[in-house]
Amino acid sequence: MRPIHNTWPEPWFPLIDRVSTTRLHGSGTHWQVVKTVSLILVFLTAVPLVPIVSPLVGLALLKAINVIVASCISMKWRFRRAVVRGVLTGIVASLGVPALIACSNLEPLDRLSTTFVGGSIRMFYASGFVISYLVVVTMLIVGCLYGWWTDFSRRLPTIHAMKPTYTRPATAVGASTIVHWSDLHLTAPGEPRIEGGNGGNQELQRLVTKHAVSLDGASALILSGDITDRGIGSEWEEFFRILPPSLLTRCTLLPGNHDVNIPDPHFDSPVELRLVRTMLALNKVQGYRTRIIDSKHRCVKLQDFLYQHHDQLLDIIREGHFLDDGLVRHIWKQIFPMAVEYSNRKLVVICVDSNRLTNNLITNAVGNVGRSNIARLKMLFSRYRGWNQVIALHHHVALPPLDESLLNKAKSTGMVLDNADSFLAAIPTDRARVVFHGHRHIEYHGKIGDRLQVISAPSTTLGNELTNEKPGFYLFQLYADSRRSTFVSEPTWLE
Repeated sequence: MRPIHNTWPEPWFPLIDRVSTTRLHGSGTHWQVVKTVSLILVFLTAVPLVPIVSPLVGLALLKAINVIVASCISMKWRFRRAVVRGVLTGIVASLGVPALIACSNLEPLDRLSTTFVGGSIRMFYASGFVISYLVVVTMLIVGCLYGWWTDFSRRLPTIHAMKPTYTRPATAVGASTIVHWSDLHLTAPGEPRIEGGNGGNQELQRLVTKHAVSLDGASALILSGDITDRGIGSEWEEFFRILPPSLLTRCTLLPGNHDVNIPDPHFDSPVELRLVRTMLALNKVQGYRTRIIDSKHRCVKLQDFLYQHHDQLLDIIREGHFLDDGLVRHIWKQIFPMAVEYSNRKLVVICVDSNRLTNNLITNAVGNVGRSNIARLKMLFSRYRGWNQVIALHHHVALPPLDESLLNKAKSTGMVLDNADSFLAAIPTDRARVVFHGHRHIEYHGKIGDRLQVISAPSTTLGNELTNEKPGFYLFQLYADSRRSTFVSEPTWLE
Protein backbone atom coordinates (compact mmCIF):
# COMPACT_ATOMS: atom_id res chain seq x y z
CA MET A 1 0.00 0.00 0.00
CA ARG A 2 1.40 3.40 -0.96
CA PRO A 3 2.30 5.71 1.92
CA ILE A 4 -0.16 8.57 2.08
CA HIS A 5 2.52 11.20 2.66
CA ASN A 6 3.87 10.61 -0.86
CA THR A 7 0.54 11.15 -2.59
CA TRP A 8 -0.62 14.59 -1.41
CA PRO A 9 -0.28 17.45 -3.92
CA GLU A 10 2.42 20.02 -3.20
CA PRO A 11 2.24 22.49 -1.63
CA TRP A 12 -0.26 21.08 0.86
CA PHE A 13 -1.24 23.88 3.16
CA PRO A 14 -1.74 26.87 0.81
CA LEU A 15 -4.34 24.81 -1.04
CA ILE A 16 -6.27 24.43 2.17
CA ASP A 17 -5.75 28.07 3.09
CA ARG A 18 -7.50 29.20 -0.07
CA VAL A 19 -10.73 27.56 1.04
CA SER A 20 -10.34 28.66 4.65
CA THR A 21 -11.75 32.07 3.73
CA THR A 22 -14.80 30.71 1.91
CA ARG A 23 -18.30 30.68 3.38
CA LEU A 24 -19.38 27.29 2.15
CA HIS A 25 -19.82 25.27 5.27
CA GLY A 26 -22.20 27.12 7.60
CA SER A 27 -20.06 26.66 10.69
CA GLY A 28 -17.81 29.72 10.71
CA THR A 29 -17.94 33.00 12.59
CA HIS A 30 -20.63 34.49 10.33
CA TRP A 31 -23.01 31.62 11.06
CA GLN A 32 -22.41 32.00 14.80
CA VAL A 33 -23.60 35.61 14.47
CA VAL A 34 -26.63 34.55 12.41
CA LYS A 35 -27.54 31.90 14.99
CA THR A 36 -27.24 34.34 17.88
CA VAL A 37 -29.37 36.99 16.15
CA SER A 38 -31.95 34.33 15.24
CA LEU A 39 -32.24 33.20 18.85
CA ILE A 40 -32.70 36.79 20.02
CA LEU A 41 -35.47 37.32 17.45
CA VAL A 42 -37.12 34.06 18.44
CA PHE A 43 -37.01 35.08 22.09
CA LEU A 44 -38.50 38.51 21.43
CA THR A 45 -41.29 37.21 19.20
CA ALA A 46 -42.12 33.62 20.09
CA VAL A 47 -42.04 33.64 23.87
CA PRO A 48 -44.85 36.21 24.39
CA LEU A 49 -47.29 34.11 22.37
CA VAL A 50 -48.13 31.64 25.11
CA PRO A 51 -47.35 33.26 28.45
CA ILE A 52 -50.73 33.21 30.11
CA VAL A 53 -51.17 29.45 29.68
CA SER A 54 -47.73 28.84 31.14
CA PRO A 55 -44.34 30.52 30.82
CA LEU A 56 -42.85 27.03 30.62
CA VAL A 57 -44.65 26.44 27.33
CA GLY A 58 -42.92 29.53 25.96
CA LEU A 59 -39.58 28.23 27.21
CA ALA A 60 -40.25 24.84 25.64
CA LEU A 61 -41.02 26.53 22.32
CA LEU A 62 -37.82 28.55 22.57
CA LYS A 63 -35.82 25.42 23.37
CA ALA A 64 -37.35 23.52 20.46
CA ILE A 65 -36.46 26.27 18.01
CA ASN A 66 -32.98 26.45 19.54
CA VAL A 67 -32.55 22.73 18.83
CA ILE A 68 -33.68 23.28 15.25
CA VAL A 69 -31.14 26.07 14.84
CA ALA A 70 -28.37 23.91 16.31
CA SER A 71 -29.29 21.02 14.01
CA CYS A 72 -28.81 23.29 11.01
CA ILE A 73 -25.09 23.28 11.70
CA SER A 74 -24.77 19.50 11.91
CA MET A 75 -26.86 18.61 8.86
CA LYS A 76 -24.80 16.56 6.45
CA TRP A 77 -25.81 18.32 3.27
CA ARG A 78 -25.56 22.02 2.57
CA PHE A 79 -28.88 21.90 0.70
CA ARG A 80 -30.70 20.56 3.75
CA ARG A 81 -29.16 23.25 5.94
CA ALA A 82 -30.33 25.92 3.52
CA VAL A 83 -33.89 24.52 3.47
CA VAL A 84 -34.12 24.26 7.25
CA ARG A 85 -32.71 27.75 7.63
CA GLY A 86 -35.29 29.11 5.17
CA VAL A 87 -38.17 27.39 6.95
CA LEU A 88 -36.92 28.68 10.28
CA THR A 89 -36.74 32.23 8.94
CA GLY A 90 -40.36 31.91 7.78
CA ILE A 91 -41.45 30.67 11.20
CA VAL A 92 -39.70 33.53 12.96
CA ALA A 93 -41.24 36.05 10.55
CA SER A 94 -44.75 34.66 11.04
CA LEU A 95 -44.37 34.65 14.80
CA GLY A 96 -43.21 38.23 14.68
CA VAL A 97 -46.47 39.49 13.14
CA PRO A 98 -48.59 39.18 16.32
CA ALA A 99 -45.82 40.81 18.34
CA LEU A 100 -45.66 43.75 15.93
CA ILE A 101 -49.45 44.12 16.07
CA ALA A 102 -49.33 43.99 19.86
CA CYS A 103 -46.74 46.76 19.96
CA SER A 104 -48.59 48.91 17.41
CA ASN A 105 -51.02 51.71 18.17
CA LEU A 106 -54.05 50.36 16.34
CA GLU A 107 -57.14 51.64 18.18
CA PRO A 108 -59.64 49.37 16.35
CA LEU A 109 -57.69 46.29 17.43
CA ASP A 110 -57.62 47.54 21.01
CA ARG A 111 -61.40 48.10 21.01
CA LEU A 112 -61.97 44.65 19.51
CA SER A 113 -59.76 43.00 22.11
CA THR A 114 -61.49 44.92 24.89
CA THR A 115 -64.86 43.60 23.70
CA PHE A 116 -63.92 39.93 23.35
CA VAL A 117 -60.92 39.53 25.68
CA GLY A 118 -61.78 42.08 28.30
CA GLY A 119 -58.55 44.06 28.10
CA SER A 120 -55.94 45.54 25.82
CA ILE A 121 -54.21 42.96 23.68
CA ARG A 122 -51.02 44.94 24.06
CA MET A 123 -51.20 44.52 27.82
CA PHE A 124 -51.80 40.82 27.24
CA TYR A 125 -48.59 40.43 25.32
CA ALA A 126 -46.63 42.85 27.50
CA SER A 127 -47.49 41.03 30.72
CA GLY A 128 -46.71 37.68 29.13
CA PHE A 129 -43.38 38.94 27.88
CA VAL A 130 -42.38 40.24 31.31
CA ILE A 131 -43.33 36.97 33.03
CA SER A 132 -41.48 34.86 30.47
CA TYR A 133 -38.48 37.16 30.53
CA LEU A 134 -38.20 36.95 34.33
CA VAL A 135 -38.48 33.15 34.21
CA VAL A 136 -35.77 32.88 31.54
CA VAL A 137 -33.41 35.27 33.34
CA THR A 138 -33.92 33.47 36.66
CA MET A 139 -33.25 30.07 35.11
CA LEU A 140 -30.13 31.39 33.37
CA ILE A 141 -28.75 32.93 36.56
CA VAL A 142 -29.45 29.84 38.67
CA GLY A 143 -28.06 27.56 35.96
CA CYS A 144 -24.87 29.58 35.54
CA LEU A 145 -24.26 29.82 39.29
CA TYR A 146 -24.88 26.10 39.75
CA GLY A 147 -22.67 25.19 36.80
CA TRP A 148 -19.88 27.48 38.01
CA TRP A 149 -20.05 26.14 41.54
CA THR A 150 -20.15 22.51 40.36
CA ASP A 151 -17.09 23.04 38.16
CA PHE A 152 -15.19 25.07 40.74
CA SER A 153 -15.87 22.73 43.66
CA ARG A 154 -15.43 19.39 41.86
CA ARG A 155 -12.85 17.11 43.40
CA LEU A 156 -9.88 16.91 41.06
CA PRO A 157 -6.74 14.79 41.16
CA THR A 158 -3.93 16.70 42.83
CA ILE A 159 -0.27 17.00 41.93
CA HIS A 160 1.99 16.11 44.84
CA ALA A 161 5.73 16.52 45.43
CA MET A 162 6.16 19.67 43.39
CA LYS A 163 9.73 20.05 42.15
CA PRO A 164 10.71 16.64 43.55
CA THR A 165 14.30 15.61 44.08
CA TYR A 166 15.35 13.71 40.98
CA THR A 167 17.43 10.61 41.50
CA ARG A 168 18.41 8.04 38.94
CA PRO A 169 16.84 4.67 39.81
CA ALA A 170 19.38 2.16 40.98
CA THR A 171 18.08 -0.40 38.49
CA ALA A 172 17.95 2.06 35.56
CA VAL A 173 19.14 0.72 32.24
CA GLY A 174 20.01 3.15 29.45
CA ALA A 175 18.70 6.67 28.97
CA SER A 176 16.84 8.60 26.31
CA THR A 177 17.06 12.37 25.93
CA ILE A 178 13.59 13.93 25.74
CA VAL A 179 12.94 17.51 24.66
CA HIS A 180 9.54 18.88 25.67
CA TRP A 181 8.04 21.78 23.73
CA SER A 182 4.52 23.13 24.06
CA ASP A 183 2.28 26.04 23.02
CA LEU A 184 4.44 27.49 20.24
CA HIS A 185 1.57 29.66 18.91
CA LEU A 186 3.09 30.16 15.49
CA THR A 187 1.36 32.74 13.31
CA ALA A 188 1.32 33.58 9.62
CA PRO A 189 4.07 36.05 8.63
CA GLY A 190 3.12 39.53 9.79
CA GLU A 191 0.00 38.38 11.68
CA PRO A 192 -0.43 38.92 15.45
CA ARG A 193 -1.65 36.22 17.80
CA ILE A 194 -5.41 35.98 18.19
CA GLU A 195 -5.05 37.06 21.84
CA GLY A 196 -2.71 39.92 20.93
CA GLY A 197 1.06 40.21 20.73
CA ASN A 198 3.58 38.60 18.45
CA GLY A 199 3.54 34.95 17.49
CA GLY A 200 6.23 32.55 18.57
CA ASN A 201 7.95 32.35 15.18
CA GLN A 202 11.05 34.41 15.96
CA GLU A 203 11.57 32.84 19.38
CA LEU A 204 11.28 29.34 17.95
CA GLN A 205 13.76 30.18 15.19
CA ARG A 206 16.15 31.56 17.80
CA LEU A 207 15.87 28.49 20.04
CA VAL A 208 16.35 26.06 17.13
CA THR A 209 19.45 27.93 15.96
CA LYS A 210 20.98 28.53 19.39
CA HIS A 211 20.48 24.99 20.70
CA ALA A 212 21.05 23.06 17.48
CA VAL A 213 23.68 20.81 19.08
CA SER A 214 21.44 19.86 22.04
CA LEU A 215 18.49 19.23 19.74
CA ASP A 216 20.60 17.07 17.42
CA GLY A 217 21.46 14.86 20.39
CA ALA A 218 17.84 14.39 21.49
CA SER A 219 16.22 10.97 21.16
CA ALA A 220 12.70 12.43 20.93
CA LEU A 221 11.01 15.84 20.83
CA ILE A 222 7.46 15.97 22.21
CA LEU A 223 5.25 18.90 21.16
CA SER A 224 2.20 18.85 23.41
CA GLY A 225 -0.21 20.98 21.38
CA ASP A 226 -0.97 24.56 20.33
CA ILE A 227 1.69 24.39 17.66
CA THR A 228 -0.25 26.99 15.67
CA ASP A 229 -2.25 29.95 16.90
CA ARG A 230 -5.29 29.76 14.59
CA GLY A 231 -4.89 26.37 12.94
CA ILE A 232 -4.54 27.90 9.46
CA GLY A 233 -2.32 26.48 6.72
CA SER A 234 0.25 29.28 6.60
CA GLU A 235 0.98 28.75 10.31
CA TRP A 236 1.67 25.06 9.70
CA GLU A 237 3.96 26.08 6.85
CA GLU A 238 5.90 28.25 9.28
CA PHE A 239 6.37 25.25 11.53
CA PHE A 240 7.78 23.16 8.70
CA ARG A 241 9.95 26.07 7.54
CA ILE A 242 11.58 26.60 10.93
CA LEU A 243 12.20 22.98 11.96
CA PRO A 244 14.93 21.17 10.01
CA PRO A 245 14.01 17.76 8.50
CA SER A 246 16.52 16.00 10.77
CA LEU A 247 14.58 17.21 13.81
CA LEU A 248 11.16 16.45 12.35
CA THR A 249 12.06 12.76 12.10
CA ARG A 250 12.30 12.67 15.91
CA CYS A 251 9.20 14.77 16.64
CA THR A 252 5.93 13.68 18.17
CA LEU A 253 3.06 16.06 17.48
CA LEU A 254 -0.36 16.21 19.08
CA PRO A 255 -3.18 18.78 18.78
CA GLY A 256 -4.09 21.59 21.15
CA ASN A 257 -7.24 23.69 21.23
CA HIS A 258 -5.60 26.47 19.17
CA ASP A 259 -4.81 23.95 16.43
CA VAL A 260 -8.37 22.65 16.06
CA ASN A 261 -10.83 24.74 18.07
CA ILE A 262 -9.99 28.38 18.66
CA PRO A 263 -12.61 30.75 17.15
CA ASP A 264 -11.12 33.43 14.94
CA PRO A 265 -13.13 36.36 13.54
CA HIS A 266 -10.53 36.99 10.81
CA PHE A 267 -10.47 33.50 9.30
CA ASP A 268 -13.74 31.73 8.61
CA SER A 269 -12.29 28.27 9.09
CA PRO A 270 -14.58 25.46 10.26
CA VAL A 271 -13.31 22.88 12.70
CA GLU A 272 -13.28 20.26 9.93
CA LEU A 273 -10.70 22.16 7.89
CA ARG A 274 -8.43 22.49 10.90
CA LEU A 275 -8.74 18.78 11.56
CA VAL A 276 -7.69 18.02 7.97
CA ARG A 277 -4.67 20.31 8.26
CA THR A 278 -3.65 18.72 11.55
CA MET A 279 -4.04 15.22 10.11
CA LEU A 280 -1.78 16.20 7.22
CA ALA A 281 0.84 17.51 9.62
CA LEU A 282 0.66 14.44 11.87
CA ASN A 283 0.94 12.15 8.89
CA LYS A 284 3.87 14.03 7.39
CA VAL A 285 5.87 14.02 10.63
CA GLN A 286 5.04 10.65 12.17
CA GLY A 287 2.58 8.73 9.99
CA TYR A 288 5.10 6.05 9.01
CA ARG A 289 6.10 5.29 12.63
CA THR A 290 2.72 5.68 14.34
CA ARG A 291 0.14 3.00 15.04
CA ILE A 292 -3.51 3.34 15.97
CA ILE A 293 -6.35 0.98 16.92
CA ASP A 294 -8.99 1.02 14.19
CA SER A 295 -12.72 0.29 14.53
CA LYS A 296 -12.05 -3.46 14.13
CA HIS A 297 -9.52 -3.35 16.96
CA ARG A 298 -6.61 -3.88 14.59
CA CYS A 299 -3.32 -2.10 15.19
CA VAL A 300 -2.51 -0.32 11.91
CA LYS A 301 -0.12 2.38 10.77
CA LEU A 302 -1.50 5.91 10.71
CA GLN A 303 -0.45 6.49 7.09
CA ASP A 304 -2.14 3.28 5.95
CA PHE A 305 -5.36 4.17 7.76
CA LEU A 306 -5.48 7.66 6.26
CA TYR A 307 -4.80 6.27 2.81
CA GLN A 308 -8.13 4.45 2.97
CA HIS A 309 -9.79 7.91 2.93
CA HIS A 310 -7.30 9.38 0.50
CA ASP A 311 -9.73 10.39 -2.25
CA GLN A 312 -12.27 12.01 0.06
CA LEU A 313 -9.64 14.04 1.90
CA LEU A 314 -8.04 15.17 -1.35
CA ASP A 315 -11.44 16.35 -2.57
CA ILE A 316 -11.79 18.46 0.57
CA ILE A 317 -8.30 19.88 0.11
CA ARG A 318 -8.70 20.75 -3.57
CA GLU A 319 -12.33 21.84 -3.71
CA GLY A 320 -13.28 22.79 -0.17
CA HIS A 321 -16.49 20.74 -0.42
CA PHE A 322 -17.65 18.67 2.50
CA LEU A 323 -19.61 15.96 0.73
CA ASP A 324 -20.30 14.56 4.18
CA ASP A 325 -19.65 16.82 7.15
CA GLY A 326 -19.41 13.83 9.45
CA LEU A 327 -16.59 12.16 7.52
CA VAL A 328 -13.71 14.30 8.79
CA ARG A 329 -14.74 14.03 12.44
CA HIS A 330 -15.27 10.29 12.02
CA ILE A 331 -11.72 9.87 10.72
CA TRP A 332 -10.33 12.16 13.41
CA LYS A 333 -11.92 10.24 16.26
CA GLN A 334 -10.44 6.99 15.01
CA ILE A 335 -6.79 8.11 14.84
CA PHE A 336 -6.55 8.77 18.58
CA PRO A 337 -4.98 7.71 20.77
CA MET A 338 -1.88 7.04 18.67
CA ALA A 339 1.39 5.33 19.55
CA VAL A 340 4.49 7.02 18.11
CA GLU A 341 7.36 4.55 18.03
CA TYR A 342 11.06 5.17 18.60
CA SER A 343 12.08 1.62 17.87
CA ASN A 344 15.82 2.18 18.29
CA ARG A 345 15.14 3.14 21.93
CA LYS A 346 12.25 0.74 22.47
CA LEU A 347 10.31 3.85 23.45
CA VAL A 348 6.68 4.66 22.59
CA VAL A 349 4.95 8.00 23.11
CA ILE A 350 1.21 7.46 23.48
CA CYS A 351 -0.55 10.61 22.28
CA VAL A 352 -4.08 11.42 23.44
CA ASP A 353 -6.42 13.96 21.87
CA SER A 354 -7.82 15.84 24.86
CA ASN A 355 -9.77 18.48 22.89
CA ARG A 356 -13.53 18.72 22.93
CA LEU A 357 -14.28 19.71 19.34
CA THR A 358 -16.06 23.06 19.43
CA ASN A 359 -15.29 26.56 18.19
CA ASN A 360 -17.37 28.24 20.88
CA LEU A 361 -15.57 31.21 22.39
CA ILE A 362 -16.09 29.98 25.96
CA THR A 363 -15.71 26.20 25.71
CA ASN A 364 -13.02 25.84 23.03
CA ALA A 365 -10.32 25.28 25.69
CA VAL A 366 -12.24 22.61 27.63
CA GLY A 367 -10.59 19.19 27.74
CA ASN A 368 -12.18 15.76 27.62
CA VAL A 369 -11.08 12.29 26.56
CA GLY A 370 -13.95 10.29 25.07
CA ARG A 371 -14.94 6.83 26.25
CA SER A 372 -13.91 5.18 22.99
CA ASN A 373 -10.50 6.85 23.23
CA ILE A 374 -10.06 5.60 26.78
CA ALA A 375 -10.94 2.07 25.66
CA ARG A 376 -8.38 2.18 22.83
CA LEU A 377 -5.85 3.73 25.20
CA LYS A 378 -6.01 0.61 27.36
CA MET A 379 -5.42 -1.53 24.26
CA LEU A 380 -2.29 0.43 23.36
CA PHE A 381 -0.89 0.07 26.87
CA SER A 382 -1.37 -3.69 26.54
CA ARG A 383 0.09 -3.93 23.05
CA TYR A 384 3.25 -2.02 24.01
CA ARG A 385 3.76 -3.75 27.33
CA GLY A 386 7.33 -4.61 26.32
CA TRP A 387 8.21 -0.99 25.51
CA ASN A 388 9.16 2.01 27.63
CA GLN A 389 5.95 4.08 27.72
CA VAL A 390 5.35 7.80 28.16
CA ILE A 391 2.04 9.65 27.70
CA ALA A 392 1.47 13.02 26.03
CA LEU A 393 -1.64 15.20 25.78
CA HIS A 394 -2.46 18.91 25.73
CA HIS A 395 -4.70 19.47 28.77
CA HIS A 396 -3.89 19.21 32.44
CA VAL A 397 -4.61 15.91 34.18
CA ALA A 398 -4.62 17.27 37.73
CA LEU A 399 -4.75 20.51 39.69
CA PRO A 400 -1.32 21.79 40.74
CA PRO A 401 -1.07 23.17 44.30
CA LEU A 402 0.05 26.63 43.26
CA ASP A 403 -0.39 29.71 45.43
CA GLU A 404 -2.88 31.53 43.21
CA SER A 405 -5.66 34.04 43.43
CA LEU A 406 -9.27 32.85 43.38
CA LEU A 407 -9.60 33.89 39.72
CA ASN A 408 -6.46 32.01 38.66
CA LYS A 409 -7.54 28.98 40.66
CA ALA A 410 -10.85 28.95 38.80
CA LYS A 411 -8.90 29.23 35.55
CA SER A 412 -6.71 26.29 36.54
CA THR A 413 -9.78 24.22 37.39
CA GLY A 414 -11.31 24.89 33.99
CA MET A 415 -8.18 23.71 32.20
CA VAL A 416 -8.11 20.29 33.84
CA LEU A 417 -9.72 17.44 31.89
CA ASP A 418 -13.45 17.15 32.55
CA ASN A 419 -13.01 13.43 33.10
CA ALA A 420 -9.53 13.45 34.59
CA ASP A 421 -10.44 10.66 37.02
CA SER A 422 -11.55 8.34 34.21
CA PHE A 423 -8.45 9.13 32.18
CA LEU A 424 -6.06 8.49 35.07
CA ALA A 425 -7.92 5.29 35.98
CA ALA A 426 -7.20 3.99 32.45
CA ILE A 427 -3.43 4.18 33.05
CA PRO A 428 -2.25 0.81 34.41
CA THR A 429 -0.46 0.74 37.75
CA ASP A 430 1.87 -2.11 36.85
CA ARG A 431 4.79 0.29 36.37
CA ALA A 432 5.79 3.93 36.63
CA ARG A 433 5.11 6.25 33.71
CA VAL A 434 5.58 9.90 32.77
CA VAL A 435 2.88 12.29 31.47
CA PHE A 436 3.88 15.36 29.42
CA HIS A 437 1.39 18.18 28.76
CA GLY A 438 1.07 21.94 28.22
CA HIS A 439 -2.00 24.19 27.73
CA ARG A 440 -1.85 26.90 30.39
CA HIS A 441 1.75 28.11 29.81
CA ILE A 442 2.86 27.26 33.34
CA GLU A 443 5.59 24.96 34.55
CA TYR A 444 5.45 22.33 37.24
CA HIS A 445 6.93 18.90 37.78
CA GLY A 446 5.22 16.60 40.24
CA LYS A 447 3.69 13.22 40.94
CA ILE A 448 0.27 11.65 41.24
CA GLY A 449 0.62 8.74 43.63
CA ASP A 450 3.84 6.76 43.44
CA ARG A 451 3.84 5.74 39.79
CA LEU A 452 2.93 8.76 37.68
CA GLN A 453 5.22 11.70 37.08
CA VAL A 454 3.53 14.77 35.57
CA ILE A 455 5.51 17.30 33.55
CA SER A 456 3.79 20.57 32.62
CA ALA A 457 5.62 22.80 30.15
CA PRO A 458 5.42 26.58 29.92
CA SER A 459 5.03 28.07 26.47
CA THR A 460 8.28 27.38 24.67
CA THR A 461 8.03 30.66 22.74
CA LEU A 462 6.00 32.93 25.06
CA GLY A 463 7.36 31.94 28.48
CA ASN A 464 5.73 31.16 31.83
CA GLU A 465 2.37 32.82 32.43
CA LEU A 466 2.74 32.97 36.22
CA THR A 467 6.43 33.83 36.66
CA ASN A 468 7.06 35.75 33.41
CA GLU A 469 10.20 33.72 32.84
CA LYS A 470 11.80 33.94 29.41
CA PRO A 471 10.90 31.53 26.60
CA GLY A 472 12.76 28.24 26.60
CA PHE A 473 12.35 24.51 27.12
CA TYR A 474 13.42 21.58 29.26
CA LEU A 475 15.64 18.70 28.26
CA PHE A 476 15.07 15.51 30.28
CA GLN A 477 16.93 12.26 30.69
CA LEU A 478 14.37 9.44 30.59
CA TYR A 479 15.44 6.27 32.36
CA ALA A 480 13.80 2.86 32.50
CA ASP A 481 14.33 -0.08 34.80
CA SER A 482 14.07 -3.81 34.17
CA ARG A 483 10.26 -3.66 34.59
CA ARG A 484 9.98 -0.96 31.91
CA SER A 485 9.08 1.67 34.50
CA THR A 486 10.05 5.13 33.20
CA PHE A 487 11.45 8.07 35.18
CA VAL A 488 12.81 11.48 34.24
CA SER A 489 15.92 12.93 35.81
CA GLU A 490 16.64 16.50 36.90
CA PRO A 491 15.84 18.56 33.78
CA THR A 492 18.13 21.01 32.01
CA TRP A 493 16.59 24.39 31.16
CA LEU A 494 17.61 25.92 27.83
CA GLU A 495 16.63 29.46 26.86
